[in-house]
Amino acid sequence: MDFFGDEQHININLAAQQIDTHLESAVTPKINSTTNAQDLKEAQEIRGEEPPKGIRPDSQAQLPVSIIKKHIGNNCEIDQDATQKYTLIRTWVLKNEETVESSLLVRGNRFAEYHKETCRSLIHTINNLEVGGMSFRYSVLGGGRIKHDSATKTILIYGYSYGFPWRDGEFRHDLAKKVVLERFPEFNVETSNAGY
Repeated sequence: MDFFGDEQHININLAAQQIDTHLESAVTPKINSTTNAQDLKEAQEIRGEEPPKGIRPDSQAQLPVSIIKKHIGNNCEIDQDATQKYTLIRTWVLKNEETVESSLLVRGNRFAEYHKETCRSLIHTINNLEVGGMSFRYSVLGGGRIKHDSATKTILIYGYSYGFPWRDGEFRHDLAKKVVLERFPEFNVETSNAGY
């Protein structure tokens, strides 16, 4: 027995389609108008290799300080008093093809149109760095946004990157937070997976 007329069936079907479309757009991020296939390809070309299996995701053994300061800079380099795109990069040192040390780096840039622009110069440096028989490798783990506010001494790490989606599929702003706190210990640093 049919309790609804044809017009009511059509309205119910349209409502169901609208709900499906709304749910799909809420769950599945759409590539925005500034990220195109070429941008994604370029990001993948500089993404780096998978980190070695022996490195725990939360490990933060420091690379030799003299190497970081002279060649790589601080572990955390972000623009102050700005909202910016950022990337989280794992770098490690190989000596005789064995992993010696590993470190996490955060790079942010308020002027970056794409996430790849936040880490391009660092990656160039790492690719060309060899010190005392040690070679360096890297992996861009993912990215998002950082909002730095000196007046309130707060930093918010949030969102995601179309070009560098998180390698393991899980947001790791918690790792970026550890690096940021090393540089800004007097700040209140919060994380959120929401937003873009």
